[in-house]
Amino acid sequence: MSEKKVVGRNVAIALGIVCIILGASVVGTTIYFTSTVNDRDSTINQKDSVIADLNGTVNLRKYTVWVNNETVTQEAGNYTSWTFTANVAVAGYIVVRTTSTTNNAYVRVIYNASIPVGFTVDNTYRYLGAFHIYGSDNQITVSSWTTQNIFPVLPWLSFGLSGPSVVEIRVGNTNTVGNATETVLVTYYY
Repeated sequence: MSEKKVVGRNVAIALGIVCIILGASVVGTTIYFTSTVNDRDSTINQKDSVIADLNGTVNLRKYTVWVNNETVTQEAGNYTSWTFTANVAVAGYIVVRTTSTTNNAYVRVIYNASIPVGFTVDNTYRYLGAFHIYGSDNQITVSSWTTQNIFPVLPWLSFGLSGPSVVEIRVGNTNTVGNATETVLVTYYY
């Protein structure tokens, strides 16, 4: 075999090996960057989800249905009560929608809110070690047609932390004689 053929064959083998290495590098780089882009898209989607959740909170678009069109009946002078825990780190409101068989029905929402007492110095909040509790007890008379009533809920804050607030909702009958039946829908917006 001539020296030219040996050199040509060696060059061809070397070029083949270089092509294989370059091809593998291109495939590896493509896989790496595709994975990086997918991870980035996943991170962007998570960020977008967090932003949407926060916007929902800021705009009071988040809600929980506490009572879903439940029908209750009370004897004269009695009421039906539901108790819920609201994690009210921010202010919100409760919507109570009722349909009653009497003009002598009512909706009552009872809860406590706690606001820390403090002051600000140099844009830094200084907690005084005390808090003020606000009691809220609102009652509204509802009629024999469908009514929708809104009750504000203040946040529960103490010692610089937010926590749960117990909310009691009552639907009652002030008739002196006779039963009343109500259909109740309670939604908490926060």
